[in-house]
Amino acid sequence: PPVCGEETSAIMYSILNEPPPPIGGIPRELEGLIFRALSKRKEERFNSVDVMLDKLERLVF
Repeated sequence: PPVCGEETSAIMYSILNEPPPPIGGIPRELEGLIFRALSKRKEERFNSVDVMLDKLERLVF
């Protein structure tokens, strides 16, 4: 699992405050896209799912 912890509060803290762990086994560009979508800061995330889908399609096709 991407976030582990013995207590719910520790898991919630990790989700809200720590960057996600590296994914590995996928292209760096795809990992970057995923991390951008998961960004804690709203201004760093995609403006819309359409923008994200466009970027994803460019990576895959």
